[in-house]
Amino acid sequence: MQFSIPLPLISALLALTSAASTLTASQLDILQQTVSDFANQLNQDIADTTQFFEAYPSLSGSALISQASAAETALQSAIGNAGSVISELSDGVNIPMAQVVKGELIDNDFLLEISLQFQDIADGSSTDFPFSQTLGLYCSDAIPEINTLFPIVGSFVNDGTTIVALSPSNCPN
Repeated sequence: MQFSIPLPLISALLALTSAASTLTASQLDILQQTVSDFANQLNQDIADTTQFFEAYPSLSGSALISQASAAETALQSAIGNAGSVISELSDGVNIPMAQVVKGELIDNDFLLEISLQFQDIADGSSTDFPFSQTLGLYCSDAIPEINTLFPIVGSFVNDGTTIVALSPSNCPN
């Protein structure tokens, strides 16, 4: 098995090394803690969202409504936390790859679309997309993009140790 690191990630890591060196040790510590806090909260938000996707087939009635509402809140929080991580990395230490992830994860609004689907479920409204399509979007786009962001965070915060956002067990193949 061969492991490769994408060229944009290598460029981002090299930029990280030079950008981080312009901060004082205290500023760098504060920025690393801030990024770490946002990333950890993002990971929890994604875990909460994933839990809803896994539970959805067995939910109905008031349980479905309350779980959909909680998932919508978690996903809205994830959008904010992802934006904060990306902002800190791109503005605070000028990591260009963070802007690429922002374009893929935040700017194309698919997280917002998923969140709106959850809101429709919580409101008892009909949704524009079948749930399987929403799940597919989450599994094929959201999770991979978040998992592109986490190694960048790991390289900045703690020498490459990273977290991984887990996909729901019921993702389509």
